[in-house]
Amino acid sequence: MSILIARKLGPEGQGFYSLCANAAVVASLFVNCGLGLSNVYFLGKKLRSPGDMASLSLGFGLTGGVLAFCLAALAVLVLRVPGLAGVPSWALILAFAAIPFLNVQEYYSYFLIGSDRILQFNLLSVGRNVAQFLLAALLILGAGLGLAGAVGSWALSFTLAAGAGLVLARRLAPVGFSLRGSLMKPAIWFGIKGYLSRIASFLYYRVGIFILSYYAGAAAVGHYAVAILLAELLWNIPSSLAPAVMLKSASEESDSRDKVTAAACRHTVLMCGTAGLAMGLFAGPLILLVFGRVYLPAVKPLVILLPGTALLSIGSVLANDFVGRGKQLMNSFAAFVTLVVNVVLSLAFVPLWGTAGAAAAAAVSYATGTAVMVVEFLRITGMKPAQVLVPRGGDARAYVELAARLLARRRV
Repeated sequence: MSILIARKLGPEGQGFYSLCANAAVVASLFVNCGLGLSNVYFLGKKLRSPGDMASLSLGFGLTGGVLAFCLAALAVLVLRVPGLAGVPSWALILAFAAIPFLNVQEYYSYFLIGSDRILQFNLLSVGRNVAQFLLAALLILGAGLGLAGAVGSWALSFTLAAGAGLVLARRLAPVGFSLRGSLMKPAIWFGIKGYLSRIASFLYYRVGIFILSYYAGAAAVGHYAVAILLAELLWNIPSSLAPAVMLKSASEESDSRDKVTAAACRHTVLMCGTAGLAMGLFAGPLILLVFGRVYLPAVKPLVILLPGTALLSIGSVLANDFVGRGKQLMNSFAAFVTLVVNVVLSLAFVPLWGTAGAAAAAAVSYATGTAVMVVEFLRITGMKPAQVLVPRGGDARAYVELAARLLARRRV
């Protein structure tokens, strides 16, 4: 999907697409309030019924999303927003139309985690991406819509995913449209404490894009977006571990959850380190083959980004552990530290070095935020750094044993 969009739109069009999607996500963050985190915690601890949480997810998601759409659309029509000045207003408004469905889809994804429906959670995530790919192929290749097709496919995929999430939730509990204060206030109070970290996290993921757009234009954003796309493939590894870590941390009170999180961190180090090294070694040929010669300026920022994204993968695992423990304020603190470092360094580096400066600022800030989270995890668990960060022989053997089991199952 990303290859299709990048090749058909070119660097400038890819930059416009990235700015539209990221601006919509930023707008959605300010009305999200972390209700998804509340779904995991309250359902994992059995503090609220599934029906109540599913109904609140629908009511709050749609209401807040419509409000955010109206305000964001008004802002781009009336104001000259820094970093978005060159982006067509119609494309931004089209992306903003996805905001209500983006939040509802996220709420139901977390609802499935809290209900211990990990397979359905993954199917919902995969289904959204498949839907966007098919829609992008239809609208860009079939209808020749270009930027409109790229942004439209992105927005429509979240609409479909929200509907699918609602269907899955209804299989588990009755779902209505609820804004009941006695339910909404504690859910928002819990969620927003942790969601401050989500806001800061997304901003430090993407602040470089808006600063780069301001100083260097949409084509530079297009190159940097490809570097980000490839570097953040490493985050699929901790993302696959996140549901198990979060659920285990929320439902267990013994030190078994500490061991699970530590093992997840070690496996993340092993897998992300190996994958990141391979990607860095073959970055040039990879980008030339997959995206084309016009995207070769993405090689340098990609190589600079990789160490930081690999390190932040550890922080991603720990963030899910802290949510499960009810220590979401720790995530907020680490995220705001990362954001401040990223903004300061981006403003210093981007005017001098462009995409390479944005990548360097991101990599250093990612390492800083991860260090903060590792220190806190070691403090509350009493573990040694090697128990969390250094892969063991048993970790490597686990892959051999897994492969053997899969082969044995295939023979049967």
